[in-house]
Amino acid sequence: MDIEQQIFKAENDLFAAILNKNLALLDNLYDEDYVFTSTQGEIWGKEKALADFADPRLSIEGLSVSELEVVVRQDTAVVTGFAHVEGREGDNPLTGKYRFTRTWRFSDSNWRVIAVQTSHIDS
Repeated sequence: MDIEQQIFKAENDLFAAILNKNLALLDNLYDEDYVFTSTQGEIWGKEKALADFADPRLSIEGLSVSELEVVVRQDTAVVTGFAHVEGREGDNPLTGKYRFTRTWRFSDSNWRVIAVQTSHIDS
């Protein structure tokens, strides 16, 4: 399997882990140095990301992605795409279309996410 295929598989694993709240897989896919930048400009790390997914108030019922593009340079891959999310966090809807950039790093024989940035797309 070439590197792009490995990244697409890792992306699919990540989407499945998010939909199924598979914390063990998310823990494995997120690097210890993971940084997330939210649509509101907030920044947090792996610990908060995993805690958010463990929170029963977070519910992701649907997640579809499109226009995935991958650029690979040595041990780093950058993925861009669109995600349509259907869900809620408590009383707050999360449903919408988002543009994302995700950076993967190859370490310890695995591809792991080191950074994600999201933007809400009004449409």
